[in-house]
Amino acid sequence: MSLHYQPPFNIIITGIGGQGISRLTKSIWTLSQKSSFSVQGAIFKGGAQTLGSVYSTMRIFFSKTVDYEYYSSQILERELDLLIALEPYEALRFQRYFGPQTKIICSSQIAPIWIERHRPLLISDPIAVLRQLGRTLIVENFHQAAMEKYGDTRAAGEMMFARAREKGYFPWTI
Repeated sequence: MSLHYQPPFNIIITGIGGQGISRLTKSIWTLSQKSSFSVQGAIFKGGAQTLGSVYSTMRIFFSKTVDYEYYSSQILERELDLLIALEPYEALRFQRYFGPQTKIICSSQIAPIWIERHRPLLISDPIAVLRQLGRTLIVENFHQAAMEKYGDTRAAGEMMFARAREKGYFPWTI
């Protein structure tokens, strides 16, 4: 029997503590598993506090003929398919993972981060830098939209996920 390897779909979700990264990661993970896909990944909480960096990685495997249980959760450089960034400065941390296929959905709301309180920022406009990278990019103030629609900015991630689905950024229907 010949096994056909299909590369995984690689996702990074990033932001700062309290923005709902864990909740969004769990939602995508659960929906992927309900679609019978194998998922590997992790949530990295950094400072694990408000204003601390938080991100998650997910690798979604589609083939039913290969057992992915023992595959690494590590995303290699230039192999990222989708970045969901709840904070623009945090999006820039993951540039080395961007490949030509990378699509980015980023909230335009800039959150005060630890470094901003301690020294001047070297990049004054992170969204302009993201635009210069030449990747498919959607930038909106998803936090404001979530507040207006749901009364809670933590729903911004779910709205970004919905936008990614609407745009067909996922290679499956969930």
